[in-house]
Amino acid sequence: VATYPQFADDVALMAAADRALYEAKRSGRDRVVAARPPAADTAVLVVDDEPGVTRLLESILAPTGVRVLVAHNGLAALELAVRERPAYVISDVVLPGLDGFELCRRIKADAALAGIPVALMTVAQSDDRLREGASAFGADVFLDKPLAEDAVLAAASRLAALAARPRPPG
Repeated sequence: VATYPQFADDVALMAAADRALYEAKRSGRDRVVAARPPAADTAVLVVDDEPGVTRLLESILAPTGVRVLVAHNGLAALELAVRERPAYVISDVVLPGLDGFELCRRIKADAALAGIPVALMTVAQSDDRLREGASAFGADVFLDKPLAEDAVLAAASRLAALAARPRPPG
């Protein structure tokens, strides 16, 4: 992951991205993800009942400069979202108690939280109805498990862009 400050123009950004890709290829990698650094103390919320998954997400997201909040069930996640107002949420679908669909629905239904982008994730071999359900409940992004670092970073970039968009008054 390469983070870049605000660039004066696209030419400077492209030059920095070219340098980062060159360095990545020299290190044996074939891609980079470029992102602007998050605002100071930007929090994101990851939710999964498997501690290994939350640790993986934290290890991928923390180096991008965000503060990672962790919950292991939907109700705890909702309470954290109300208290901390994260920039975005990445949640498993299958959770004890309040599942990821209901968590997403409640976030989108709460006027104070509705602007928080949500990604839902589940096992890639899951029924296609899960993806349809994710959209129906207001999910902005869908991730397949097992999680790949580049997919998580791409989703995080998309979620951060959605979080940065102006919100309508009201």
